[in-house]
Amino acid sequence: MKAMILSAGYGKRLNPLTLKHPKPLLEIGSETLLSNIIKFLKKFGVNEIVINVHYMSDQIINYIEEQKYNFKISIVKEEDILDTGGGVLNAIEHFHKPFLTVNPDTI
Repeated sequence: MKAMILSAGYGKRLNPLTLKHPKPLLEIGSETLLSNIIKFLKKFGVNEIVINVHYMSDQIINYIEEQKYNFKISIVKEEDILDTGGGVLNAIEHFHKPFLTVNPDTI
């Protein structure tokens, strides 16, 4: 099972929290929104994840590299914001069968 986590946006509704960090890296308790959704997906059998990034993408890429998750996570960097449909279409080459799409702030 594969999933895509939509993480490219600016998170403007959460300003000023998102002025220094992208929304997926905001913390709820001791966990980031991104780690929370990754753990959720893993719990339900997802073994490969694609994450699209744009705004403060280096922070998300570094975070994923530091976490050393024990399954495949691919990063698709968007040069421009493509919105939800465009982001999925931009990453479609990673999917050859049905897949899930989720936002990192789905709790």
